[in-house]
Amino acid sequence: MPNTFFSFKSFTVHQDRCAMKVTTDGALFGAWVASRTQSAEQLLDVGAGTGILSLMIAQSGSGTIDAIEVESTCHQQLCDNIVSSEWSDRIHPIHADFNSFEPQKKYDCVVSNPPFHRDQLSSTNPSTNLARHDTGLTIQELLKKSSTLVTPTGRLFVLIPYYRTEEIIACARQLNWQLASSVFVQQTPKHAYFRTFLEFEMQKTTEVLSSSILIKDEKDAYSPEFIALLRPYYLAF
Repeated sequence: MPNTFFSFKSFTVHQDRCAMKVTTDGALFGAWVASRTQSAEQLLDVGAGTGILSLMIAQSGSGTIDAIEVESTCHQQLCDNIVSSEWSDRIHPIHADFNSFEPQKKYDCVVSNPPFHRDQLSSTNPSTNLARHDTGLTIQELLKKSSTLVTPTGRLFVLIPYYRTEEIIACARQLNWQLASSVFVQQTPKHAYFRTFLEFEMQKTTEVLSSSILIKDEKDAYSPEFIALLRPYYLAF
């Protein structure tokens, strides 16, 4: 049974009321996004869940974050996690369906660890399906809606399964999102890539950056790249 909470250096994420728990790849994605959004002033976390991405971004930067979550029980946990953190004045939980969300402002960055599985075996738990499978919010809907919510220089960060990388890059291009950077994630050198971090821009200004990260090396120790990104957050480092 998953732990009911996950303790970081500067905050604790309770997760007993959310179908999507804290995962290693999710925390790694949060650290990567946080390192690339420190100067952003207005951010939107789509499908915020427990609030882990919002909390990591708030720790690293000084911007204001709107955290939107559609599932009511998980939204209440999101609120509790935010209130108990030191950044409750900068993270604003919102209970709403992203597709009908109409804010009165534009965002510098949209970030999301979305429900990203497609044509995979589903759970008998509706909340789990909503959190893990794109039956409630598709990647295409995320890309399209996000393009209307950002400033002209806005950026979008998404965590996706590796097998959907090319499909999603192609879909994003049709909606005027330009690929800025990608990171391919492996569990160990013996494993194939299983996650991809993508950064898109509305206005492409630089060449595409591409890299890869190992979570653990051949000796089953955390890799230097993993440690460098998670050091500000993980108690173990």
